[in-house]
Amino acid sequence: MPVPESWWRSRKVLRRLGIGAVLLFAVTAGAGWLLYQRLDGNIRTDEAAARALAADHGKRPRPAPGKAQNILVLGSDKEANAPTPPC
Repeated sequence: MPVPESWWRSRKVLRRLGIGAVLLFAVTAGAGWLLYQRLDGNIRTDEAAARALAADHGKRPRPAPGKAQNILVLGSDKEANAPTPPC
């Protein structure tokens, strides 16, 4: 019993789609790995801050008893309409 021609065509299409999906996955994974390596290579340890904190260790206040919470506030203290001073 011969195999119909449409079966061979669909098999070829599925094979090409599978190869395309594998290649797309490989390229995406490679690009992600390269991006990760680039970003990971830019991370540096701030040794100056560690030295300053170690030198100032005895002068720092003791932690408050109970549940203490550290709050980091980011922003700018310059007003919106104030002129920018020259550098």
